[in-house]
Amino acid sequence: MSVQTDQSQAPPFIVGVGASAGGLEALRTLFGGMPPDSGVSFVVALHRAAGHERRLVELLQPYTSLPIREVEGSAPLEPNRILVIPPNAAVRAVDTHVRLASHANQGRERPRIDELFRALAAARGSRSIGIVLTGAGSDGALGLRQIKTAGGLVIAQLPTEAEHEGMPRTALEMGVVDLALPLREMARAIVRYAQAAPLLLEPVVRAAVDMAEPPFYLTWSTC
Repeated sequence: MSVQTDQSQAPPFIVGVGASAGGLEALRTLFGGMPPDSGVSFVVALHRAAGHERRLVELLQPYTSLPIREVEGSAPLEPNRILVIPPNAAVRAVDTHVRLASHANQGRERPRIDELFRALAAARGSRSIGIVLTGAGSDGALGLRQIKTAGGLVIAQLPTEAEHEGMPRTALEMGVVDLALPLREMARAIVRYAQAAPLLLEPVVRAAVDMAEPPFYLTWSTC
């Protein structure tokens, strides 16, 4: 399907990606499939194991053509770039920049994925995309609800594919997920949605979701 839309005056889509246990391999697969010219920006929040806090950029960069950098205080959002939230950092805002809080709470694991999604929903509304990947627990589900309420798109990794299904399954059971996809289908779905939404594809997605009872698995052809 070829869709021509003029979005030259529209702000770019921002994609927030949250993952926990098993997240490194999931991120490699996701970003390995992203074209270098999608026009969207990415912000990643990953729960990282002790000893791997500062290595995510170097572990991920060989698998994608998109430049990656870790946020230090604040960093500008640019198309076709990946920003990584550092461990023990609190996301304060996501507007023209990703802005971190001036202090960190060392008493609990960070980054909190919900914080990223909430900030993204507040700043970008219908031009926000939230993605939850493999991970234990439920972090991210409440933030995804805010993205959905703001008119954004919510994508979850298929729980049956995820190394740890807790996070994507919680989001599905809350009824906030628009698309449940295998990792290798996500990149193409993001690009098509960003090119055509919100005028064409979003109402189709919403109608399909409204007809389903959670938990559900919505298949969206990306051919």
